[in-house]
Amino acid sequence: MNFEKKEEELQVSAYENQQKKIQDTEKFIERFRYKSTKAVQVQSRIKQLDKVDRIEIDQEDVANIHFRFPPAPRSGTIVVEAKSVTKNYGSKIVFKDIDFAIERGDKVAFVGKNGEGKTTFSRCIISDLDFQGEIKLGHNVTIGYFAQNQDQLLDGDKTVFQTLDDIAVGDVRTRVRDILASFLFKGEDIEKKTSIVGRRKKQVGSC
Repeated sequence: MNFEKKEEELQVSAYENQQKKIQDTEKFIERFRYKSTKAVQVQSRIKQLDKVDRIEIDQEDVANIHFRFPPAPRSGTIVVEAKSVTKNYGSKIVFKDIDFAIERGDKVAFVGKNGEGKTTFSRCIISDLDFQGEIKLGHNVTIGYFAQNQDQLLDGDKTVFQTLDDIAVGDVRTRVRDILASFLFKGEDIEKKTSIVGRRKKQVGSC
C-alpha cells in the first residue's frame, strides 16, 4: 500500500470516528435539552461541540491533464551521435570516452543511481554543459527538454500566464489560455506567480 493511500484511509477513519462522536453528543443534547436535571451536562456537551476541531476529508483531485504534440518533421536516420564524450568536474570524472548513436525510432533510457551522471549527460546532449568530445544532432532534429529543476529556472516574479505568453509565437499566442487550461491552470490560477506554484509542487511532492 502506498503512502498516499494509507494517509487517505487514516484520514477517513479519523473523520468517521469524529462524526460518530459528534452525532452521539448531538443526540444527548437533543434528548435532554429540556430536562432541568440534565441542564449542566447539556451545556457541557454544547461547549464540547463548539470546541471540536472538525476533520475535513480532502477531495480527490480527479482532473486530468490533456495535451498532444503535433506531428514532428521526419528526421534523418541518425538522431544523435556521440563520439569520445567525456565530462569531469576538476579531478572528478563523471563519464569518459562515450560513443553511441541513436537512430530514428529508437527508445533510450538512462538508468542508474542518483549522482551517476544521467542528468549531466542529458545536459551535454542539449549543449547546456561544456564537455570534451563531440555530439551531433541529426537532420531535422529539434530537442525538447524538461529539466527536473525546471521550476527553479523560471522567473518567480512572473505569473503563469506571463511565463508562457512571453515565449509564445505565431498562432500559439492566441491559444495561451487554452494551453494553460490543458495543464489544469484555469481562472485565477493563471495569474499566480510561478514561485508560488513551484512551492506548492514541492509541498505535494514531499508529502
